[in-house]
Amino acid sequence: MEIRALYDGLVVAWQEGFVQIKVESDNIILIDVVSNEYAVDNNLSEVRLIHTMLVRSWQVRFQHVPREQNNVADCVAKMLIGYLNVKCYLVEPP
Repeated sequence: MEIRALYDGLVVAWQEGFVQIKVESDNIILIDVVSNEYAVDNNLSEVRLIHTMLVRSWQVRFQHVPREQNNVADCVAKMLIGYLNVKCYLVEPP
């Protein structure tokens, strides 16, 4: 689920015309897999889709944020309690 959210977020950022973004995640394994050469040959279709987004003409930087410091994810999770299949777009992070 988290990997799909990453892909969807990259798609939205690309469609909105961003040329430089920073992705923060508390999932260090996900960051490692998608930000190195493992993404090209990975069996997971989502990882390959993310790789196709990363090779476009823009700059995507990944940063690990410890779970206890990930205020954005915590805020969004609390906002969406009880909702399924809802996308939430924040203009300014909390």
